Amino acid sequence: MEPLATTDDLEAVLGRTLTDTEATRAAALLVQASAVVRRASSQDFTQAETVIRSHVRDAFVVLPQRPVNGVSSVQDIDGNDVWFQWDGLDRIIVDPSRAINEFELNTLAYPPPTIDVTYDHGFAATDDDPPVSTIPADVVAVVCQIVLRTLGQDPTASGMQQESIAGYSYSVGSAAAAGVIGLLPPEAEFLASFKRRGATGRIGP
Repeated sequence: MEPLATTDDLEAVLGRTLTDTEATRAAALLVQASAVVRRASSQDFTQAETVIRSHVRDAFVVLPQRPVNGVSSVQDIDGNDVWFQWDGLDRIIVDPSRAINEFELNTLAYPPPTIDVTYDHGFAATDDDPPVSTIPADVVAVVCQIVLRTLGQDPTASGMQQESIAGYSYSVGSAAAAGVIGLLPPEAEFLASFKRRGATGRIGP
């Protein structure tokens, strides 16, 4: 999966061009920092098509990845098409005739139905040449902060509380010095706000 920020974003924050050595390290660090951000937020952010498997409760399913760009198919676990209606946001209605699912009244007689949903989600790049990313600026900022904190350290060091590279310096408390690729508490709190509740398992890319 592509990084959520670029070396151009890093250079814009620094106000200068990265050296060759910095640029080499930054390419790998952008991938790693993006993975950290995706895990902490439970969001991919970049555009992709995904297949998820979910229980149906109260006749609808909430899709975990945002923004939802479209829903292409809904099937039961045997591969049969299921009628659905997308609300244009993040829900699909599967059976509007049921206000309360039978399984909520008798869980032994009526186990919750399970469906597979194929949908397109994430922020697409613009049609400009070259394309321009539409990843939210605050998400890009978190990725850049992680990388710049790490770029100023010896790659063999961890637990450092101060690091610097030309034009950029950063000091942190012990809570942020647990590792070279890590989140500060405010960053973790911000990314947690993207998480969606509900048990939904991804079964496809």
